[in-house]
Amino acid sequence: MIITDWEKGVSTPQTTGLRFIRILDHIDHIYQLAGNARHVGIGSDLDGGFRADQCPTDLNYIEKLSRLTSLLTGKGFTQEETKGILANNWIRFLDRTWS
Repeated sequence: MIITDWEKGVSTPQTTGLRFIRILDHIDHIYQLAGNARHVGIGSDLDGGFRADQCPTDLNYIEKLSRLTSLLTGKGFTQEETKGILANNWIRFLDRTWS
């Protein structure tokens, strides 16, 4: 889902150049479509949904997701937007949905 035309079982992070930074392109795309960061949230399949051979080459441990904080602020997202993307937007959505 990070790289266009990815073929399961054929494409690899190495052959496509898939790097963690590509996630920012997707975050920015949704931001542009929605007009703000309140509709962006991180979901990870690193809990078994995908194997390491389908993850960015520089994201081989779930702990490395924490790098997203500095990447987002480095791209110009505010601290509030970054917190929203990393957790608060999902919490707000789930609170509203499950109320």
